[in-house]
Amino acid sequence: CGYGIALNAAQNVLIENVHIEKCWGDGIDLQGIEVNSKWQVNRNIVLNNVICDLNRRQGMSLELVDGMRVYKSKFTNTGKIKATAPSAGVDIEPWDLDYTTKDVYVKDVKFYDCEFSGNSAQGVIVMGKSVSDIEFINCTTKDNTSTEILVHTGVKNILFDNLKAVRTLKGGAGLVLDSVEDATVKNSYFEDCIPVLTELNGDLKGSILYENNDIVL
Repeated sequence: CGYGIALNAAQNVLIENVHIEKCWGDGIDLQGIEVNSKWQVNRNIVLNNVICDLNRRQGMSLELVDGMRVYKSKFTNTGKIKATAPSAGVDIEPWDLDYTTKDVYVKDVKFYDCEFSGNSAQGVIVMGKSVSDIEFINCTTKDNTSTEILVHTGVKNILFDNLKAVRTLKGGAGLVLDSVEDATVKNSYFEDCIPVLTELNGDLKGSILYENNDIVL
């Protein structure tokens, strides 16, 4: 499948001090397996000091996860040799975006001190009504070709605390929150890019808390 590391319904896994590069699929992919008509999820997954660089499709994809922590890791230069969409640093996106399959979801995922930079599309994509409880703490996103971070399609309860978004490229937003339910952006810094907090077709069911952030243009 072209993955550096693929987890399917794994539990209690530590991936540490690993460098994954030039995979023609994803550097890391977390999927599930169906057993007796029920999807089994990945649980209690930890990444520490992992680098996913120069992979073709994604640095990392999270498709079926319940409980994950990512520390001091980098997701960089996806699609820079050859690109296949989405070509993001990290893509948090269950394959069932509308949550019609109740046991397909991603929740309780936290990134600490991570970097998303130089990717051919977004640094991070978070999308789907079955995505909830996502946090980015002390993370940096820089010079991704498209929007630095894109969050949309009904994501619930997402936090950005002390995010640093920097662009030397022309155009593009630092952070887009579109049709989310309950988001917090605080203590963050945007340089040569702006956060875009929008409502799509009146579909903003929760609230966006935006406080103590700096923008330098």
